Amino acid sequence: MSGQQERPPLSIRPGSSRILETFLMTIHGAALWVVMALPVGWPWRLGLGVLVVASLPEGPGTQVLFAMPRVVREAVWQSDGAWTLTLISGEQVTARCCRPASWHRDS
Repeated sequence: MSGQQERPPLSIRPGSSRILETFLMTIHGAALWVVMALPVGWPWRLGLGVLVVASLPEGPGTQVLFAMPRVVREAVWQSDGAWTLTLISGEQVTARCCRPASWHRDS
């Protein structure tokens, strides 16, 4: 019997969250309220409001609805440390985690 036992891969499948959806929609609503209360002219308010609304697909669209093609649908960690990411589009991407440079010791 070998001392090293083969471990099954770890699979992570993120799901939708009502709490996160509510939080993101509340934050966007509050941002719109603040934009409308700013003491600037209407063209500025309209422009800033458009930017807030344009950011909706990035937050709720990716983190709640999984509507963007580059969103990770599943992450599988292999015992050798490699990750296989399956995107909503069906594409599989190989990734590897590494420590930030500030974590490395100069020895």
